[in-house]
Amino acid sequence: MYLREDGTPYYIGKGTGRRAHTKLNHRVGLPKDPECIIVQDFESEADAFFAEKFLIALYGRKDNNTGCLRNLSDGGETPPRPPQPMLGKKHSEETKAKMRASHLGKLVSEEAKSKMSAAQTGRKHSDEHRRKVRDARLGTKRSKETCRKLSLSNTGHKASDEARKRMSESAKLRPHVRNEKGQYI
Repeated sequence: MYLREDGTPYYIGKGTGRRAHTKLNHRVGLPKDPECIIVQDFESEADAFFAEKFLIALYGRKDNNTGCLRNLSDGGETPPRPPQPMLGKKHSEETKAKMRASHLGKLVSEEAKSKMSAAQTGRKHSDEHRRKVRDARLGTKRSKETCRKLSLSNTGHKASDEARKRMSESAKLRPHVRNEKGQYI
């Protein structure tokens, strides 16, 4: 639900993931204040569609003079699937190959790179996310080819004194636990 500055809603929609916070594929603009975006999680997609239809009917639509929402439909267009976790669209392998081919050879400007970098700066993963990534990687072995490439990429690389100091400080904060092979984990 997108709210105006006075707290009245102007758009109700159903989505997955970060859709509520991105302007991609939205006809209406995002609120300037992120606090004016209300997201409600539902146990099933059918429940989410029901809530969308209910709230649109409750607040009414501007286009048909029944209320304050800028929605152009009564909601719930996509028929509910059988109960399952709410998932986004999955592209076919053929579609993925076409998308990859369309991007091959494209150069990204320095300005675009700096904007992408700035968007990610300061972003921190949650402890839970870091734990899940760690757990997923535990026990996996790198191929000899991967190890060779990593070795080549690090050849001649020397971390700055500042970077070495940060790594040292970080290591001091970690618990030093060894696995059965005697390696730090």
